[in-house]
Amino acid sequence: NNLEEYVEFLDWQRSQNKQNTVFAKYFSPGCPACIAMESEWDDMCKDIDDKYNTDLILAQIDPTGMSKLEKTATYSDVDYVPSIVILKNGKKIAEYDGPKNKDNMIEFLLKVDM
Repeated sequence: NNLEEYVEFLDWQRSQNKQNTVFAKYFSPGCPACIAMESEWDDMCKDIDDKYNTDLILAQIDPTGMSKLEKTATYSDVDYVPSIVILKNGKKIAEYDGPKNKDNMIEFLLKVDM
């Protein structure tokens, strides 16, 4: 389960006193808009891994597991899916509300002061 691995990772990072920045997509498996943007999100993740030297963590979070996130003090106040946010140490610092395509999401990441 991605969420459990993410929560364990957050716990480990806190234990190491490490800062983390996450570009997170909150989604629901049955959401048509979430399904429609899945390939764009996957392409964006691949491009970021291949072309950018960054410590940015890319995460997909299914809100059905929010109770686990709430225990970690990670932002979980999601009103709708898909919601795409930048989290710094679990706190939302920016929200992406542009077109759900790879190029626009990467452009957003390059402009945000993280």
